[in-house]
Amino acid sequence: MTASQNDDWRKLTSSVSYRDVLRHRASGLSLQKTADACGCARSTVQDIVQLAKKRDVGWKDVEDLTDAEAYELVRGKPEQVELYAPIDYKKIYDEMTRDRTVKMTILWEEYVIEAVESDKRPYQYSRFCEKYHVWCDANDIAVIRRYIAADIGEFDWAGKKLTICNPDTGELADVPVFVACLPYSQYVFVRAYPDMTMESWLQAAADSFAFFGGCPRIVVIDNLRTGVTKHTSEEIVLNRTFREFAEHYNVAAIPHAPRRPRGKNSVESSVDKFANKIRLELRKQRFFDIDELNEAVAAKAAELNAKPFQKRASSRAEVFLERTKPCLQPLPERPWERAIWSPKAKVGKSYRVLCAADKVLYSVPHRFVGKEVEARTTPHAVEVYCEGERIAIHARQRTHMPEDGPITNPEHRAKHHADYLDHDSEWYRHEAAKTGPATTKVIEGFLSEGLAEEQGWGWCEKLLKQRASHSSAAIESACEKALSILANPSYKAINTLIENTAKSTELDDPAGGSPWAIRRYQLEGYGKIMLKQQTIEQLKKLKLTAIIEAAEALERSGQAKGLTAQEYVAILIDNLYTVKMTEKIERLISGAHLEEPDAHLEDLCMDSDRELDAGLISRLATGDYISKGHNIIIQAAAGGGKSFMGSALANAACRQFVKAEYLNYRDMVDELLVLRTDPLKHKKKITSLKRLPLLIVDDWLLSDSITIQEANELLAVVDARTRAKKFTIICTQYLVDGWPVLLGNCPAGDSVVDRIKNNAYIIEIKGGISMRERFKDDDLKESNHAVA
Repeated sequence: MTASQNDDWRKLTSSVSYRDVLRHRASGLSLQKTADACGCARSTVQDIVQLAKKRDVGWKDVEDLTDAEAYELVRGKPEQVELYAPIDYKKIYDEMTRDRTVKMTILWEEYVIEAVESDKRPYQYSRFCEKYHVWCDANDIAVIRRYIAADIGEFDWAGKKLTICNPDTGELADVPVFVACLPYSQYVFVRAYPDMTMESWLQAAADSFAFFGGCPRIVVIDNLRTGVTKHTSEEIVLNRTFREFAEHYNVAAIPHAPRRPRGKNSVESSVDKFANKIRLELRKQRFFDIDELNEAVAAKAAELNAKPFQKRASSRAEVFLERTKPCLQPLPERPWERAIWSPKAKVGKSYRVLCAADKVLYSVPHRFVGKEVEARTTPHAVEVYCEGERIAIHARQRTHMPEDGPITNPEHRAKHHADYLDHDSEWYRHEAAKTGPATTKVIEGFLSEGLAEEQGWGWCEKLLKQRASHSSAAIESACEKALSILANPSYKAINTLIENTAKSTELDDPAGGSPWAIRRYQLEGYGKIMLKQQTIEQLKKLKLTAIIEAAEALERSGQAKGLTAQEYVAILIDNLYTVKMTEKIERLISGAHLEEPDAHLEDLCMDSDRELDAGLISRLATGDYISKGHNIIIQAAAGGGKSFMGSALANAACRQFVKAEYLNYRDMVDELLVLRTDPLKHKKKITSLKRLPLLIVDDWLLSDSITIQEANELLAVVDARTRAKKFTIICTQYLVDGWPVLLGNCPAGDSVVDRIKNNAYIIEIKGGISMRERFKDDDLKESNHAVA
């Protein structure tokens, strides 16, 4: 039966019921009525009836049969027809295995000829290849690949490693082995490297190209993160650093399919034949450095490359030299310089970006604040790019520590930042001397007012900036007048005097013909500025007695004479401000409950045997650790003065209007453990500790034994404060390295140490003499003097 008859049979079996036709004819219906009842043509009914007569089939014969069985009985079941010529998959595989030069197109053409000769339809070439690959996968057979000289190179790390021995300790260390293979000649490069990092991966690839004396057109690599960022069925994304490497050597990098090593079967075979063989042959030898190991590896690899093939007359080395090496691409003129790209980041207000390789901040021009940039790090330089354009370059500072601060190019700063950062105490003194002795004295007062001169730089800057809008004579005059009234005048008082002096000069100038030129709001004597009793009572009700005291002091001294009303009020307000700020500082110190509230950093014992860093103490006095987000760990033996230093640092912070609280470790933990029974109160306590800007914990970890519950409570406090970016001063007898043991080596304890230690200044107070013994003689002298 032909294919068309086969199709007709399918149509008939699905549309016309032979049983119904024979049943209606047996009941006496005509051909036309039978056709109408069965929904078909009269001629179809006639054909069925004639076939049934030929086969002597009637209604009684099909009454108990299905439609399909009735059809088979009347017409007979057709033979199945194969429309397409079958493919001999085993024959194709054998042909390609026997001769690697055989192409699929030749085998397909032979298949087409055989199909036509057998009167069958052949598959198209694409379908032919597809079915063959499906057969290979189903039978676990690899597709035979055809290689061209110098076309492909394959890279991989060997699964098993070699070992080197530390000559001092005798400790053995594993080192990975890199293998590169050129499939056409099977020529192999083998070398050991310290690790499998990006740097070693790129160096290994560069060494292999140098060994081959050229580059293949394509390199097939593994799906390691050092080479491939993403590999899916829809997208392949190479690591940016490796992509730059490939572009430098003009090679196309292609990762093989994930979890399918057959994409680089040559190098997989070389790993087995070369790397493992070399490892076994060298297993009884001892190597003390990687260079010595690589000399032995290179010698063994050369022997294996020169060894003849088993089924061919030549060797890997001969095929490589004769056919592969002449076809390799030449090496680039300049050597590869490794570069690592940091992830994209937005430039902050400090106009600096982080170099991921060294964890160091480098500056960019301030106009790029808020824009996304990328940092490219080479062994000698750090380059910053914005939208493909290089905007900054710095010499790479490998030895620079993150705590040393950022690397800044002065040209990148905004002008007002550059001016401010270039000014120091000596600069302010030098500039003040140009203005006059009174200005110099005021500047000296600003610099000596705080615990460190840096605290007065802001006021010095503001005062000297007045030279841009006022004459030096006006500034000097205002400073003289302020010094005649107050021993340490504030900038606010001087600024008011400067403005009044300038205004008075303008009003006294008759050149403008102003009717106000002769008017001076100057009070003739202190009697006219005496506060009324009603005003004094109102000020008392407002708790502004500082104004009353300042006014009375001016009246008693007679210094109010000659002041304008504005100058007089400015002095009163300045005195009020000073008193209020002093009261606020006293409240903060009192509320901190310090162990030694009268402790000051200037009273700190700086004996040489204590080995304290005066520069660090000076920076901490300015609140540097608070602005930079650092904790402070003070380590000292019992009686070493750690509590005094912690209280002094907290005192200095309170004087900068930072709220602090001093807690004993044991008291804090016990309170948290008790509150654990009331979740609401416990949560409130954690929240209060979290919100505290500065927390001082004394006698840290001083306990007979620390339970896991205590470690969990500490973690809750430390984690909450770390997330809230609050800062802690810890006074302890124990070195930081011993904290995990004290905390029971539990995960919570490790987390506590990690959160505190990583961003902390560690101050270790040395000296074997306690503070009580150190000052015992001084106390004795004082008591003897008192008795005398």
